[in-house]
Amino acid sequence: GVFPEADSQRAFLHAVAGNANGITLVNGISRPVLRADGQPVFGEQYVKAGVLGRIIHEPCVAAVREARAVIESENLSLSLAAVGGVSSLADYNEFIEAGADAVLCGSSPMYLPDLAVEIKAAQ
Repeated sequence: GVFPEADSQRAFLHAVAGNANGITLVNGISRPVLRADGQPVFGEQYVKAGVLGRIIHEPCVAAVREARAVIESENLSLSLAAVGGVSSLADYNEFIEAGADAVLCGSSPMYLPDLAVEIKAAQ
């Protein structure tokens, strides 16, 4: 998920550094999922749900960029694997430019089976 505040992300990165080689950001973002009339799509007991796919790409890139800034400024030994809404070479490049060491694809290979080949060919 996405950290609600920079301080909580910083604390997490410090807690993980030295105990793991890296982290994966973000995969899914917990958000209210509502109908046009404001009612929860999945019922009152599930107002929030994990949102995945293309719609979360930009917040995921921002989370990677923020984590990379902390890792570099505070000299932490952590690798970053990025995931969230990658459906093109441009999306992959955005994660790399934000500071990801690796980029993962979740659902996109199901409908874009040649995406990994395209990304590899561009390197």
